[in-house]
Amino acid sequence: MKKSGNFTLKIRTQFCFHTNDRILNRILNSIANGKANITAYCQTKKNKMNSVKLVVGPSDSVSHRQKHVVREVLRSLGVMFHEKRVIQILTIVAGVPGDIRSIYGALFRKVKVNAIYDGDDNASIVSVSNIKLAVQILKNLPLANTSL
Repeated sequence: MKKSGNFTLKIRTQFCFHTNDRILNRILNSIANGKANITAYCQTKKNKMNSVKLVVGPSDSVSHRQKHVVREVLRSLGVMFHEKRVIQILTIVAGVPGDIRSIYGALFRKVKVNAIYDGDDNASIVSVSNIKLAVQILKNLPLANTSL
């Protein structure tokens, strides 16, 4: 983890899948029973289907065991999913206006911003089209801490 400013950046794995309410409930129960922590979660619903993005493991580190738990849960329930590398931005100060604006403003002209959503401990998850370029951009923000 590298630090230099207000933000700390980490590369994490995001799981994306679509499912109905009943299966989603089973997924969340099974993840919890498998002792995997969901550190970031985003769910939207269209008609009767949920679109879910989640990141597992402690908010300050990567857990291969917890990612394995999620893979096994999704496979056992026949849920198609994909994994994507995302940027976790730690050390965002709660209650200070403008951090998301600064992050989005720095990125949107250079990379496609697919999603920004919150996680544990005032962290945000950023999904982009080019993670390497996005990390370089975020490292150069005036108040950015980087840890990669």
